[in-house]
Amino acid sequence: MPCSRRALRLFHLKTSAAFAAFATAASAFAVPPAQPARPATVPFAFGPPRGGPCAFSDAQLPPDTIVVAAGSYTGRRLPFQIDASGHEATQFDVAVHADKPVALLLSAYEPTIWSIGWSEGTRIVAVFATGYHRQVVAGLPKGTPVITSSYEPRGACGYRYISDEAGIGWINDAARRSFGRAAIRVYTKAPDARFEILESARPLQAYVTSPDTPPESFRDRGAPLAGDAGLAQAVAQGILRPMTPADLELVRQHYRALARQANGGVIDVPPVAGAAAGAEPPVRIPDFYRGYVVLKPFVYPAGLYGAHSASFLVAKGVARPTGNPGHSLVVDLNAQTPCVGPRCRP
Repeated sequence: MPCSRRALRLFHLKTSAAFAAFATAASAFAVPPAQPARPATVPFAFGPPRGGPCAFSDAQLPPDTIVVAAGSYTGRRLPFQIDASGHEATQFDVAVHADKPVALLLSAYEPTIWSIGWSEGTRIVAVFATGYHRQVVAGLPKGTPVITSSYEPRGACGYRYISDEAGIGWINDAARRSFGRAAIRVYTKAPDARFEILESARPLQAYVTSPDTPPESFRDRGAPLAGDAGLAQAVAQGILRPMTPADLELVRQHYRALARQANGGVIDVPPVAGAAAGAEPPVRIPDFYRGYVVLKPFVYPAGLYGAHSASFLVAKGVARPTGNPGHSLVVDLNAQTPCVGPRCRP
């Protein structure tokens, strides 16, 4: 029996609804497309901090600024002090010839004056100087940004220094912290305590410096002269005088008296064959290298180390000197144990 149009339309509607329901149900069981794997970690923007007292602002550094590092353990000795370390000041001369603005990272162990010069067309925009002892920067025009930090005196930015032992691995990190960029080069060789920083191919005419901050301006005028200059000054003032053979004999007599006192009035050594009858027995005394007799109250000058050390005989009735004798020998005739220092003989 033929179907009516109404019946056919109803059949189609029911069939379409059934297929739609089936498609909806099937989609619930469909496998979703694969998603890209999420990495376990991603970069975290946490570079070296900048700002505060240990960094230069972007306003102080042109965008094309280059950072150059230079340093060594110690410069050439100066006859004065710039801090309370008891060490002589030293000085490096730094001459800069560059095409781009230059920021200097300077470092030394000893108390150091960094004397800066530059060629025509060179612009020094900032200096960071660090070291174990005080570091100062001379020769720059007033207003040039400078940061210094050391261990003695304690600085807000810590301290580092360039040497064979300390290495240079810290330089780029320090440069990024202070200048926001790594150093393009480090200079470690300083013949006669002179660094020549050449970062330009243009002809070099001459170097100039500023009289605003001369090296002498950092001298501690309350401290005595250092090293040999301090000794010479004390001799001129009558505080010291050079030792004589008579002074050495006085030391021998003093040591003999101490030996007798320690051994019941005798010196416990056998007679020397061939010696004259009644000759004084030999005694061992220190070796007085560069000897001076201390006549008045005296403060040791800074820098009495190594070849710059000396020997001091403190005369009877004179107070033992104050300060740091360094590697020097001190024999005090007022003391029961007269010899003081690394060169005393047992």
